[in-house]
Amino acid sequence: MARPASPVAAAWGRILAVAAAALAAALLAAAGVARWRPELARLPESPFRALGLPRVDVEERLTPGVVAYAVRLSRRFGIGAVANLSGGFSGGGLEAQLAAAAPFPGRVAVFMNLDPAGCCGPEWTGREVARLGAGRAAGAVGLALLPDGPAAGELPAPLWAACERLGLPVALADGAAALAGARPRLAVLGLGFGGLAGDAAAAGAALDRLPNLRLSLGGALPRLASQGEAARALLLRHSGRILFGTGIRYQDRPPWHELLLGEGPPVEEEADLRRFYLGLYRILETRDPAIPGPTPGQPAVEGLGLPREVLERVYHRNGRTLLRLGARPAAGGR
Repeated sequence: MARPASPVAAAWGRILAVAAAALAAALLAAAGVARWRPELARLPESPFRALGLPRVDVEERLTPGVVAYAVRLSRRFGIGAVANLSGGFSGGGLEAQLAAAAPFPGRVAVFMNLDPAGCCGPEWTGREVARLGAGRAAGAVGLALLPDGPAAGELPAPLWAACERLGLPVALADGAAALAGARPRLAVLGLGFGGLAGDAAAAGAALDRLPNLRLSLGGALPRLASQGEAARALLLRHSGRILFGTGIRYQDRPPWHELLLGEGPPVEEEADLRRFYLGLYRILETRDPAIPGPTPGQPAVEGLGLPREVLERVYHRNGRTLLRLGARPAAGGR
């Protein structure tokens, strides 16, 4: 017959049972945080720890089927809100994009696009102006000119006048500075730094000359940072009109969601995505030497080490103002 456990052994048994239950509860809670509140989870393991600041990505392209996935993934890597530059046009996909964004108020802003069919005579112009008004009323926040659509130089003046009247910023890569100069009342966002990432002096001169011009860092930060102190001085001087962006493109390819960084193949490894996001944050937040390029093949650069108040403007304040985001986007994990 087994001897009864001593009072001390019984007490230890109870303590161990409680500890095991507490550990199990903690693991379940951690899993719940990672699944339902990913912005509270830490960024993936890395020697570098990004600051826990809110971030707005003003340069993403989404299809309706990937919006929820993109929001979750962006939050995991510290992005609280995104701008979708691939919104389509009224009667041509915009409604589906706005419906996909609706469950995420303050987190997904949708830009409209133009329908190139029939461009760019008087009948086309009247049709597109009407669509801009309908899209603005439905909730779109701006107009994005994408590479597969009409170029800014082809578009007639009534279109720009409509954007000014409706308060719609225009986002484009090529010709951003020229458009801002020709239409001083129009808010213009230069995607990919407006093609000026390779010349910090030219970018600074454009921003000095054009108060209605803003520049997004999407895809351009490594090239800009390669100019060292000239780039840092530019971001310090014009921190109120430089916006954080990634240039990420998501595509729905059931049963998968494809994610593209620049013009390369779809991302297949989490390590590549981790390198991308943390590389951008490390360039902006530290003075570390020889930071690996965010995407394969990019040369190493020295970090810019921007002050916290400048980071707050670039990361989220400027984007919130441009996109009219009413809610403060959540900070990412550290």
